[in-house]
Amino acid sequence: MTDLITIANDHLTAQINPHGAELTHLHDADGRELMTNADPAFWTGHAPILFPVVGVVNEGVIRLDGTAYPMQKHGFARHSTFDVVAQSETSATFRLTDSDETRKAYPFAFALDLVFTLDGATLTLKAHIHNRTDAAMPASFGFHPAFAWPLPYGEARADHRITFDADEPGKLKAISPDGQIAVDERSSPVEDRVIALRDE
Repeated sequence: MTDLITIANDHLTAQINPHGAELTHLHDADGRELMTNADPAFWTGHAPILFPVVGVVNEGVIRLDGTAYPMQKHGFARHSTFDVVAQSETSATFRLTDSDETRKAYPFAFALDLVFTLDGATLTLKAHIHNRTDAAMPASFGFHPAFAWPLPYGEARADHRITFDADEPGKLKAISPDGQIAVDERSSPVEDRVIALRDE
């Protein structure tokens, strides 16, 4: 098992696994866990990094210049070991660079840097994708955190919500049963900058 990288301040302690650069634990000042326990009955992930694709690609391949490259769901970053290239008490930077293995699925020279930083009671993740080729490099990035629900503060599940900085009024594309983006659109679940969390 890979040793977890720990960053901490007076409010939060975060532990990140270099395998996948996955945020595995986030504890508050009283030691309460804020991330999911990754119960295999529901989902084994904590907060996978999705790169260079998000979701499922058509027929399981990406096509570039007439060549098909096999690409797994959500890409390969979540199954790759990142290098820790910088670390302080409150920040850690993880880097994934192209290799012979990644170029079998994604024929580009790249570097993906992920910077986790604690500032007060806030954890920030910044992602930087570096194209180290002269050609255009299509890429998608996603962060898929799973927090404890309910959080350990006594509120009922129905009282939890996600609040955005700005309203999100646009239509959303639906996802088909095979994981593809469908033609159908649906209304945004965001109302007055808020998504109320529900079991379904």
